[in-house]
Amino acid sequence: MHQSNFSRFMLAADLFICSIWLMLALHVGSAAYYPLLWTVPMLRMWLSFLTYRRSRMALTPLLLLVVFCFGTLLNHANPVFMLFNRPILAVVKSLIAFFGSGHFDLAEFSDIWYGSWDYRYWIAGIAYVWVVVIPAVVYVYRCFKGKLVPSPLGIWKRVGLVAYIIASIVIMSVFVGGLGTGSVSVLALFILLMLIPVIFNKGRIEGFFTRFEQSFVLFMLMFGLAYSCGVSYNSVSAITTAALPAAFMTLVNWNMGRKTDYKDVLLLVLGASVFYIAQYGINMIRIILLLISLGLFAVAIARFAYSTRRYWSSVALYVVVSLVIPVFCIGYNPFSVLEARKVRHFDDYGFSRHGIMLVTGSEGDGIRDRYGLILPAEYYYIDLLIPTKPYCKVRKLDGWKIYDLEKKMFVSDEEFTDVIPYGEYSFLLKSEQGDRYLKIPHVYSRFSDRGDAVIIEEAPEL
Repeated sequence: MHQSNFSRFMLAADLFICSIWLMLALHVGSAAYYPLLWTVPMLRMWLSFLTYRRSRMALTPLLLLVVFCFGTLLNHANPVFMLFNRPILAVVKSLIAFFGSGHFDLAEFSDIWYGSWDYRYWIAGIAYVWVVVIPAVVYVYRCFKGKLVPSPLGIWKRVGLVAYIIASIVIMSVFVGGLGTGSVSVLALFILLMLIPVIFNKGRIEGFFTRFEQSFVLFMLMFGLAYSCGVSYNSVSAITTAALPAAFMTLVNWNMGRKTDYKDVLLLVLGASVFYIAQYGINMIRIILLLISLGLFAVAIARFAYSTRRYWSSVALYVVVSLVIPVFCIGYNPFSVLEARKVRHFDDYGFSRHGIMLVTGSEGDGIRDRYGLILPAEYYYIDLLIPTKPYCKVRKLDGWKIYDLEKKMFVSDEEFTDVIPYGEYSFLLKSEQGDRYLKIPHVYSRFSDRGDAVIIEEAPEL
């Protein structure tokens, strides 16, 4: 069926928003909400596909979305906040951090964070217009105009499919509740969804997914693999960085009916490998390696553009294979902090969920996150005081100072000759001007002064 450029644009916009939404919802959400955070974006993607195809089957995900969205409004406010507010806040935080080299006002962001709680239902209401209302209006209009295409499934099979999806989500919830982890539940959900064509369509993919939709699902799996390796700085990222750009190019060629050339694969693998190696270079060395990587990618995509004559698609393909996939595979932005290279994932701090790493440069060691420096690379020693608290003792010359990794600031400008444990949450700070004590409260808040470590004169009670 011929589709207008507007329909294709709306499908692309829907899939882009849903993909970002799904990734951010899972990244910032807790395991207890994984069933909800997985289900709503995925159902919205399915609805986008069926709306684009003008299929009567679009009523199935539409009704499921109505049930889920209505349920979140009746439930406690947390599901609404997790599903919409937190992904939006994650985008705001990431943009501020990316364009601000990783530094921004935590107090100001804290006001945005807590202030958004009061507007959670307004945000949800606006989101539900896009999630449910607009597709419903389009479906009803096409139904009355007789522009809907019959579904490959009969009405009873569609009812069974709805029941099967709901049962799959319940099973996923049981895995989360019983095991306390989202990874096994995701695997369980994936297996159950893959069985749908077997149960309801005699094992045939046709009728459920077009070639483009199959390509999109495979891309999401690639993207999920890249994300899972990068978010934890997994060593497997060396393999995914080298392989996934070429795999994505092959997938695009398959979707377009174009034969994949060995030369293109070789260029992409070489470009991705140079990209991965570049993160261990400093200053001009890294710049040169990144430029070589971008050049190798450009040659492969230029060959694609010349043979297909799809120039705008080639630009989008270049951005994905040269930047998006490699950056997600390694887990951080290598175009920042050129003066220091990665040493290891700094997992000494138990709550480094934002992804921090130890880096080293010509002047010493430092700490960085995915966007920029947290602690300048100019210290000889960096030791975490307590695994559950973000306080490090750092040493540049002869004296030690105490640094807060979360708030990116020193507790005091004063230097100490030694930092010695003194009880569970206290430290003796040796100094020629007189010994002091560092007291670390049990509760820490990165968005306020509550729970900040303080330096005191009197020895704390043990």
